[in-house]
Amino acid sequence: MDIKDEDIPDPHLALIGKRRTFYSLHLEGAKTPDVWATIDAFLADILAQTKGALIDVQANKWETATKQGLVAHDVAQPRKPHWMTFWFKDGARFHATGFADLLTTLGTILPAAVPRRLGLTGPLQGKVTNGDTAPLVDTFQTNGDIILRSAAPFGDVLVSVPSAKRFEEYNPRHFARRDHLLGTVAFAFKPKLFEDKAATTALFRAFETLSLQLDVVYAEIRTDNDMPGGTGWFWNGLPHGPVLARCIGPDDCGVWPDAVTAGRRIGPNHVVERAGRDATLLPSPPREMVLPLLDGGDRRSAPKLAPVFPFDYVYGEDTYYW
Repeated sequence: MDIKDEDIPDPHLALIGKRRTFYSLHLEGAKTPDVWATIDAFLADILAQTKGALIDVQANKWETATKQGLVAHDVAQPRKPHWMTFWFKDGARFHATGFADLLTTLGTILPAAVPRRLGLTGPLQGKVTNGDTAPLVDTFQTNGDIILRSAAPFGDVLVSVPSAKRFEEYNPRHFARRDHLLGTVAFAFKPKLFEDKAATTALFRAFETLSLQLDVVYAEIRTDNDMPGGTGWFWNGLPHGPVLARCIGPDDCGVWPDAVTAGRRIGPNHVVERAGRDATLLPSPPREMVLPLLDGGDRRSAPKLAPVFPFDYVYGEDTYYW
């Protein structure tokens, strides 16, 4: 269909340039990940061949062969950062070699996320120069409370990992030693990252690669949220709320069959799910698996666990795991 300027909504004119041949696609019914993959491949091929522009009215998004973004985004309203977060068990391995391995993987797949500044307090005085992350690794192994920041479109990098080294400074009977703890690594990034297709592809590739490399219990990409889900070291259930993507480890795969069916297997023990092209976020995990709401109570008492908690953990006043 050939159209005139007056037929085109104002927010779309700047996006389509001089293109005036119009095709409309309507997709109906529920879509499995395989169907979405086929649709994505088809549309990517069309955009590459025609040098066209695709506008998704339902999702309020646009894309070309190389770029993508939101239609008529209100830049006057600052948007909260997105977060890519990983939770894992083996803090000792991460402290010894895992942090260095993570930086190597990022440098290969997603170099923009490699921290550029570091320090023990703000403002951050330390810098990574010429891509040499060895001083960063040395600082982390000496003091795990290091503060990290990457260059735009990334930002703060939160690293909170329990290990024998970290607990050297804790009282032998510290309450945290009795709790169920996981290591956490979280990357903040600006929503603008998704306007670049290559960066988006690299982000999801890094998400899957690091999920396997860290052997995660759970990982997610969460949008428009002040902070990543969960409560730092303390792991008492899955984070609540919808997400853009998640990776489920073997513990939760055993008690969450719907996610295993809906997702895609990566490696022998993990399943990954991603939101579809229609931009509908993945729903919150089942209520019985979600982290119970905290009431500000004393953490020195028995932790409140999700009703379905597939881990070999039993609280005891005199049982110390760390």
